[in-house]
Amino acid sequence: MQPFGGMPPGLMGMRPLAPAAAMMAAAQAYGMPPYQLPGMTPIGTPMGTSMAYGMPPAMMPPQRPAMPSVQQPQQQQQQQQQRSSTLYIGNITKHADNDFMRNLLAEFGRVLRWNRQSDPVSGQLAAFGFCEFADPLGAAKCIACLAGLKLQGRALVVNCNDKVRGEIAKVTEERIQATMRA
Repeated sequence: MQPFGGMPPGLMGMRPLAPAAAMMAAAQAYGMPPYQLPGMTPIGTPMGTSMAYGMPPAMMPPQRPAMPSVQQPQQQQQQQQQRSSTLYIGNITKHADNDFMRNLLAEFGRVLRWNRQSDPVSGQLAAFGFCEFADPLGAAKCIACLAGLKLQGRALVVNCNDKVRGEIAKVTEERIQATMRA
């Protein structure tokens, strides 16, 4: 072993690293970022044009991302609630479980909520439920396709209130007008 002046075995032709440099090299080998003095450019970073002439780079104040206003999500939620349409689905066979019904209803549009009660004593599912669609178009498709459809010999009943019926008519009319303009 030779103190500081000689070459360690196996590194012929290379000068030994100073202890601090050896520690930094070992840290970088394990994926740690290189040591950097505060306010200094990291080693290996290309110099900008201002630094080439000896001037420090212009400091820019950090910019914060714009915060969305609180009103936007509330307005979107109100619009979604106004546009959502709840349907009554009745005469459901007891063999059709909740997952089956939810998947069936999801074929017509995005289902926000499917609510089917069960008997607290027996645990048997009720023969009806309420489905809330994200938009009236999904409700219109559901009414058109499922009303009167027979599941295990029982014809499904699909109904909605007058408000939803008006929304469905409005959306249908808008789609017809858009098709005629195109």
